[in-house]
Amino acid sequence: MKKMKHLKIKLLAILTSCILLASCTKDFKEVNTNPNTLPETKPELLLESAIYSVRNANQTREHRLVHEMMQVHVTVVNSDEIHRYIIRPSESDYMWNNWYLQLTNFKDAYESAKKLTLPRLKE
Repeated sequence: MKKMKHLKIKLLAILTSCILLASCTKDFKEVNTNPNTLPETKPELLLESAIYSVRNANQTREHRLVHEMMQVHVTVVNSDEIHRYIIRPSESDYMWNNWYLQLTNFKDAYESAKKLTLPRLKE
C-alpha cells in the first residue's frame, strides 16, 4: 500500500515537472501582446487625469477646510464636518496621498513626452 502511494506521488511529481518545463517560449511576446492597446500611455492622457485629480482634491479640501473655518459654508449635519477648528490628520493625509500619487503621473507624462520625437518644421 505504501509503495503504491509513493509511486503515485512520484508520478505526480514527474508529470507536474514535465508540464512546467514544457512551457511555451516560441512567439511568447507576440501571442501575449494585445494588438488593440498602445504599448505606452500618451503623455496628454496622463497629464489630463493628473490635473483633474489634483484640482478635484484641492477643491474638495477648500470646501471642507477653508469655507467652514471662514464660516462661508455652515452645515446642519454635525457628523463629518470641521467644527471648532479641530482638523483631523486624515484631512491633510488625503491631500498628501493624492498629490504624491499624481506626482508619479506628472513624472511619467514628462518622461514619455521627452521620448517623443516630433519632426521640426523647416523654415
